[in-house]
Amino acid sequence: MDPFAPIQPASPAPGSGAPSVPCTRCGAPVDPARATYGEGGGLVCPRCAAGETIAAGEARAGGQILSACVGSVVFALFSLLCFNPLLLFSLLAVVSGAFGLTSLLRQPEYKRSLGESKYGLGVVLAVLGILGGLGTAALHLLAFGLRSAF
Repeated sequence: MDPFAPIQPASPAPGSGAPSVPCTRCGAPVDPARATYGEGGGLVCPRCAAGETIAAGEARAGGQILSACVGSVVFALFSLLCFNPLLLFSLLAVVSGAFGLTSLLRQPEYKRSLGESKYGLGVVLAVLGILGGLGTAALHLLAFGLRSAF
């Protein structure tokens, strides 16, 4: 049985007198005293309200992972253009990019919540941040090695 299939509305028991209104999302009968209001302002059953909460949480988490991917590119640029003590910005670029990339590739629900274009953009930015951080670290270490050799 599909847990997200709409519930068939049942007729109230005769003589119960319990008023019920249909859920605005699935059409299931809902007691107005126990119902909650959805984002659209209509009465929704507890199951649909939980689904909305889960969807909002996935969208928020996907946005934060996308921010980590963008941050990895920013850290890689900082490591190239700014002072990079102890290769700190390079390390931050690699760690942030690795977090974003593994989160996006391991959990496919973010592909649905972010959409195809933002999902692909996040993967590309994470890879660029990792490569930029590693490349900048190698460049700094090579420059340090050449400077100490002469």
